[in-house]
Amino acid sequence: MKVTLFTPYPVNTFGGFEKITKVVSDYLSLKGVNFSICKLASEDEIIPPKDEWVEPYNKICNSVLIYKCEKGMFQKLRQWNGDFRITDDKNSLILRNTDIAIIISPVFLKAVSQYLQRIKSKAKIVTWFHLPLSYTFFSLTFPKNLVKSLVFKIFQVYKEQLKYADLHLSISSGIAREIKMFSSNANVKVVYNPVLCDDYLNFEPIKRSEKPIFAYIGRLDNFQKDLLFLLKALSKLKFEWKLKIVGTGPDEEKLKIYAKSIGVEKYVEWLGFSKLPFELLRNGGISAVLLTSKFEGLPTVLIEAISYGIPVVSANCPTGPDDIIINGINGFLYKPGSINDFVDKVNYVVSNIHIFSRPEKIRKTVEKFCTSPVCEAIYRELSNLI
Repeated sequence: MKVTLFTPYPVNTFGGFEKITKVVSDYLSLKGVNFSICKLASEDEIIPPKDEWVEPYNKICNSVLIYKCEKGMFQKLRQWNGDFRITDDKNSLILRNTDIAIIISPVFLKAVSQYLQRIKSKAKIVTWFHLPLSYTFFSLTFPKNLVKSLVFKIFQVYKEQLKYADLHLSISSGIAREIKMFSSNANVKVVYNPVLCDDYLNFEPIKRSEKPIFAYIGRLDNFQKDLLFLLKALSKLKFEWKLKIVGTGPDEEKLKIYAKSIGVEKYVEWLGFSKLPFELLRNGGISAVLLTSKFEGLPTVLIEAISYGIPVVSANCPTGPDDIIINGINGFLYKPGSINDFVDKVNYVVSNIHIFSRPEKIRKTVEKFCTSPVCEAIYRELSNLI
C-alpha cells in the first residue's frame, strides 16, 4: 500500500502536526506501508534548502507540487473557496501509483483530487484534519454586514469540497460532528491522535503542588489561545496563586504588558520554550494545567498533562477537549468566555484536593491516545479502502 500525505505546511518547522505525522508514518512503515509526503507550495512560496528541512519532511518528503491562486483583492476568499490550480506535472510519475492520498486541509480537496485524476491516478482520497472546520469562522475579519454572507458561502464550499473524500479520519469527535454537519453521508471514522507512548504509565507522575500553582503550556498566540482571558480570569481568584507559562509566540510582549496593567505580573513566571515542559514543571509540582483556547483540534497538552496525573481545566471549545476531559475525574470543562465558570472550576480543583488525590486514576483516562491503538485504527481504516 502506497500512501501520500499532501500538506501545505512549511517543511522547516517542527510542531505538533509534524510530531504526530512522524509517529504515524513510522508505525505504518513497520506495517509495510510505503508512506511519503508531498509538499503543496504556492507559486510565490520560497522552499528552503533541504538541509533546513525538519523531520519527517527531510526523511520522506519526495515531491513538491506548485499550486496557483488568482491574486487580487479577493485572493483570501478564493483561497477559502479552494480555487487552486495545480499546474506542476513533473512529479506525476512519483504520485501516479499512490493508493491513498491523505489531505489535511479542506480547501485542497478539490484541487488535489482533480490533479490525481489528470495524471491517471486511482488513489482514494482521505482527509485528516488537525484543526476544526469552524476555524475558518474564527478567522473572519470582514465587516459584520459581510460576515453572515461569508459564513453561508464557506458552508457551501465545505459541502462541495468534502464530496471528494472517500474517507475522513477524524482526530476528535467534534471534528467528526462538523464533517457530518456539512456532509451527512460522509464516511467518518474517529481515530484520535497517537499522543502517548504505550508505556507512559511507567513514567513518574508529577505531584500536586502544596500551594496553587497553575501552568499554561503552548504557543503565546492570543488569537487562538485567548490568553488575555486567562490572565483576566486568574486575576479574579480570591487566593494567592502562581502561573507558570511555558512557551513563546508572537503575543509574548503584549501579554506581559497586559499582566502588568491588571496587576498580576508578580504572579506570572515566563519560562520560555522547552522541549520537555513537564520535566521543567516537575520541581514544586502543579495544581492544574489550564487551557482557554477558542478552538482546537485535539489539544495534545491536555492529554500529556493528564498522563502525568495532573488535573486540567479547559474551555469546552467546539472540538477536542470533550474527548479528553471527564468532569470531576481528570479535570473540568468550563463554558467558553465565561470568567465566572472558569473561576468556579479552578476554585473547585484547588479546594477539593482529595478528588484528584490519586494520580494513577487520572492517568488511566487517556489510554485511548496511545500510539498502538490509534495507529492500528488508522492502518485498519486505510487498508479497508483498497
